[in-house]
Amino acid sequence: MGDLSPTTAKPPKKAGFCAVVGQVVTVAIAVVVSMMLPPIIGPIVGNIASQGFAMLIGQQDKFNWKSLAITALTALVTPPATTNILVNIAQAVAVNVGVQGVAIVTGLQDKFSWTSVASAGVTAKSNGLSGRAGLGRGGSGPVMARSNLAAAQSNARKGRKRTIRRQARKSGPDRGLIRP
Repeated sequence: MGDLSPTTAKPPKKAGFCAVVGQVVTVAIAVVVSMMLPPIIGPIVGNIASQGFAMLIGQQDKFNWKSLAITALTALVTPPATTNILVNIAQAVAVNVGVQGVAIVTGLQDKFSWTSVASAGVTAKSNGLSGRAGLGRGGSGPVMARSNLAAAQSNARKGRKRTIRRQARKSGPDRGLIRP
């Protein structure tokens, strides 16, 4: 009849450092590619690029067409970002719930994920601040990021100049701090 003695299941192997780094790089590829392309196309190409990299490093066996379909659907229905963070969060959550519903009905997804809903809300806040909402529809993406970077650099230069002038006034020869 076989061995009926109770045994415990072996714990799953923990992911090694390289596997974790591979996952981080895979996500980074998806984000960078998504941000470099127009809002509707970016997430789709980002998904393809990140899946290609995951297959290259052995983290993924084959291309996941369901993942690509869900990404494309989300990119198509995500509204543009607004300046109101709460509106961005509400829109991202609503889109996520709707896309999950469609994905479940069409068989692209097995069950509803509240974690995905929460993740959509959290990332919508940060994406709204960077000029993008949801999975990349709205804002002006890299153009906006570049203009924000240029503005920040300009403000930093102006701030440094102001600080130098202020310090020069405080420590000038008439203040007695710098002696010839």
